[in-house]
Amino acid sequence: MLKNISIKITLSLTIWLFMLIASYYLPLTSLSGSFRSVLSGINIVLPLAGGLFGMSMVCWLISSLWLVKTFFLTKALTFGIPSACAMLSWASNSKKSATKNINFLINAFLPALCMVVFMMHPASCGAWPYALYWLIPIAIWAINHSQNSLLCALQSTFVAHAVGSVMWVFLVPMTTSQWLALIPMVMLERISIAVLAASLYKITSVTTTLIVVKRIKKHLA
Repeated sequence: MLKNISIKITLSLTIWLFMLIASYYLPLTSLSGSFRSVLSGINIVLPLAGGLFGMSMVCWLISSLWLVKTFFLTKALTFGIPSACAMLSWASNSKKSATKNINFLINAFLPALCMVVFMMHPASCGAWPYALYWLIPIAIWAINHSQNSLLCALQSTFVAHAVGSVMWVFLVPMTTSQWLALIPMVMLERISIAVLAASLYKITSVTTTLIVVKRIKKHLA
């Protein structure tokens, strides 16, 4: 049993790493939400780790990816922090009691804190409706959704959006009108990310499960 679980994790990790490498070279669109740059497939693939692996492995992956990015790749303006939060957001939605406090901190407290900071900052306080998007991860946290991959993906992408937007307030000057103009585009952007991430999660989970089941049947034959 443990051997089969180990095989499934190895397969999932292999598929995830393949998607991650491929997504690095896959720009999707000019980003219209948290960052004025290019949205790549990485924004979709990275949070998947939270659904495919446990919290401890996700923390290990975050550390490893940060080291790789620091020494070999160009560092993003936000240092990968929003993506790390998205990974932790999804990973903390397991039913294990050990993750309950992390789940609250990442999916409820952090978005609420981002709302407060965004609404109080002089550069963005006039665009306070923009921050109302971050009620979404809080609302999802309040319901039992750990088995719903789409809600997990939606929650994780809005957590990343909240953290990234607040960092952007301090790093890049933007006017109130610019923030307000982004509001209708953010929903399309984030829903697209969530749907694609949930779909990839399902495909990866089903594929690895079928491979393991086929292996078990072959072993028993």
